[in-house]
Amino acid sequence: MPIIQLNVYRLMRRIRRVLRSLVVYVILMFMAVLFIGALGIYLVEHGHNPGIRNFFDAIWFVMETITTVGYGDIVPQTTVGRVLDMVIMPIGIAVISILTASIATLLTERAMEKMGGMKSSSKGNHVVILGEPERAINLIKALIKLMDESGKFIDIVYVSEFEKPPNLPKDVEFIKGNPTLKDTLIRANVDKASSLIILPQGDSASADARTLMEVVVARSINPSLYIVAELLNEGNAEYVLKAGADEAIAVGSLTTIAMANEIIYRGSLKAIMRLLRGNSEILVINSSKYTGLSFKDALIRVREDESGILIGVLRNNEVLISPSDELIIKPGDELIIIKSMNIK
Repeated sequence: MPIIQLNVYRLMRRIRRVLRSLVVYVILMFMAVLFIGALGIYLVEHGHNPGIRNFFDAIWFVMETITTVGYGDIVPQTTVGRVLDMVIMPIGIAVISILTASIATLLTERAMEKMGGMKSSSKGNHVVILGEPERAINLIKALIKLMDESGKFIDIVYVSEFEKPPNLPKDVEFIKGNPTLKDTLIRANVDKASSLIILPQGDSASADARTLMEVVVARSINPSLYIVAELLNEGNAEYVLKAGADEAIAVGSLTTIAMANEIIYRGSLKAIMRLLRGNSEILVINSSKYTGLSFKDALIRVREDESGILIGVLRNNEVLISPSDELIIKPGDELIIIKSMNIK
């Protein structure tokens, strides 16, 4: 992907993060009250009030009113102007109060952030990551790379009982605490998160038990949370899934399968790594446009509509890879497609 394109995506992600700040919305609200109020005063008072000679005078008057300075150099001369001023005054004072409180809250959050992640997250629809710092950082960097290449933006919150890693990307929010405790996950706003990724932490004897506990606690907070857990022992996957995880992956299991395939089908590892490194993306899309079509016809339509290749169907949580051409797409099915990220 061109460097300019990546920089644009990064800029868009930063702009999106800024726009989600309450302070920005309150400032915009303040500007709206100021200029709309000034326009109203100008239209009503201009020509009747010697103090309102131009639009700037109207802005000056409204600024005096909403900041309760009240120099008294300009006073409404018309009845409509006085009524309008009575409307502007309480609205403006309320906005100024909210702005002051928002800035104070922002400064407090920044101070608490410097204390080492003891604040609570304000994120929503975000991804929460738990686990050993070094592996978590690698995962976070991979997620950010995929976001840069795909143009998709997801807030990330990292939770750890260790100190904030010095190499944690600045776009990532850090929450310090024991992730097996409910209070810690509540501070990470897990109840409003879209996904949770759990990486193993600790020795082989306790890591999976800890993961199991984290799954149970997170699921109790957010029943709709999508949870992906990594395990050290593949034999524990059954218990973690029963505890509430949506997916459980054993460390090294994918590597083992990939290496075995490479021996039998040489070149397959290159294809797998190309997918995993972000040159292409695997998407799961709604099948409503393709309901009633055969898999073969849907493959052609997906190629035309999505510029992707249909490789399978997700039906009742069962993945059907490369099914029969005669398979009919049913309501509720989801389509699995591979789509190149390369922009030409």
